[in-house]
Amino acid sequence: MENAFNKLFDLFNIYKLNNTSKKNEINTNNIIYKDDVINQIYSNSIKLANNINDALIDNNIVVAIAPMQFGKTDTVHYLSNFLLSKNYEQGETTLFMTSMSDSALLIQNKESLENRKFYFDNKWNDSVTHVVKMVPDFRDNAIDYLKKLNVKVIIFDECDYGSGKNSVFNKNLFKLIKTNKIDVKIVLISATPYCAVNAIFNGELNAKIIQTDTPENYFGVSKMLDLNMIKDINDFDGQGTPYRLLDKFKLTNEFSNDLDWFINENGGGLAIVRAEDKYNANTLKTLIEDYSDKYEVIAVGVRFSSIKSVLGDDSFTWKHSIMHENKKIVLIVINALSAGKDLGSLKNYVRLVIETRKKMIANGSQGLVGRICGYHKNKNIRIIASKNILENYKLLEDNISIIDDQKFIDSINDSGLDFSTQLRKQKKSKTKLKYETIVNGIFKFDDIINKSKELMDNLNNPEFGSYDEFYNTIINNKKSSANSPINTQRSSKYKKNKTIFNIIWGECQNNTIDFGSRFHRFRAEKNDDPRRLRIKRGLIINDETKQFYIVDRIDNGSLIKFNSEVKNESCYNN
Repeated sequence: MENAFNKLFDLFNIYKLNNTSKKNEINTNNIIYKDDVINQIYSNSIKLANNINDALIDNNIVVAIAPMQFGKTDTVHYLSNFLLSKNYEQGETTLFMTSMSDSALLIQNKESLENRKFYFDNKWNDSVTHVVKMVPDFRDNAIDYLKKLNVKVIIFDECDYGSGKNSVFNKNLFKLIKTNKIDVKIVLISATPYCAVNAIFNGELNAKIIQTDTPENYFGVSKMLDLNMIKDINDFDGQGTPYRLLDKFKLTNEFSNDLDWFINENGGGLAIVRAEDKYNANTLKTLIEDYSDKYEVIAVGVRFSSIKSVLGDDSFTWKHSIMHENKKIVLIVINALSAGKDLGSLKNYVRLVIETRKKMIANGSQGLVGRICGYHKNKNIRIIASKNILENYKLLEDNISIIDDQKFIDSINDSGLDFSTQLRKQKKSKTKLKYETIVNGIFKFDDIINKSKELMDNLNNPEFGSYDEFYNTIINNKKSSANSPINTQRSSKYKKNKTIFNIIWGECQNNTIDFGSRFHRFRAEKNDDPRRLRIKRGLIINDETKQFYIVDRIDNGSLIKFNSEVKNESCYNN
């Protein structure tokens, strides 16, 4: 027996599906076989479950990170139905909640967790895990679930997809827990829980991070990159040419070539292609079906029922046709197969994967590429995806703490990527001039008319403007001359958006105003450094209160590196 099939941790690790027929089972040495597949939990899943269980002793929230198709479902099964259940009182349960809307994923989780028996005390026991969708199940019945099911631990699966500030998870649970101290513990689990991890490093979420060791026999993104299996969708020919599926109403040459390769491979096969929208998906389906005159190929997709017809197990599905009738199937998806869904034995028949997502590390790695990760030996796969996304995913998979490293954040933003839907770049890393600035205090219009001593002391240097310029600019509301060192920001220009002027006024009050940002449109002459400002004095004028600030630039500026930032719009930062 291959080393990949590790020995059972104990008799307790043996399991079977609730509706498993005994017809094809052979019980040998306490290992249950069914259709030549060993139904057992691998040691890596057991190790992760034990680590989570240990962390829950001293922590109310645990963030568990494991790569795609690592065996997280088995981890949850062992954690909930064996480790946690040992300490449960009668009727206490675990709530497994998925943020994904994919019905196929819900069915998969119910079969693997809720309907699954486990062996304990020399007998088969019913599961203590309840599987629900965040929407609509949990949204409509949150309190009922917590009370009626007597929930002690909530396991939030693929947590990166449902962690927004306005998410159901936050509105119905997370705020309640933090404000009312509800007696329930939470496990956040995902391959890409970047929002939660970022919040932990920022000191905004009190939680324990558990990261797995990747088994040697696991086939994931790292091995795909090491084996040079990824064709870059942003540069498929090495000359900076982006990979496209369609050129108006015809297939591109690059896609046609890959489709030809797929079709001419021996045996049955599955190609999975992500289209940008429904129109492109239908166009692709129509054009690919034209190949049926020359090849034995069928295109399906767009609707969930079509996806189910490929992934199903009975003899009427395309899955059966691929595995037993050598059919070639092209599955076209739009938003489906974004995370979680296990292709099972179909992974051995996947030949072509085209993931068109290019912006976010989380969904770009979790999607179609993530669905072909796992414990299989199929390396005959042609993968077109964003190499930039996958290389950065690998860095995070190797060491999640780099999400707190400024150089890494700069590199992510400079390459045009975001971490996830909620964890986006706020600004790019850049170098700009920073001027030394003095706010000379607040004055009244009357100080100009009466030529107050305090004001006149500020007008003794002609390089910063004359008294007449002050008078015409502030009192007569005239524009400065072309060569004037003075420029203004006044409230009368902000009638439609008073908030901006109030912010500028507040910056003067707190002496935090950035001269280069507030007066950036007035640059030096052409023969000077174009980044340097021509003006030297700024007037921030409040026409309503008849007051103004004098803000002076007293140097030529220094080049300062401003780092990139990411904005965490998740509930963990509330």
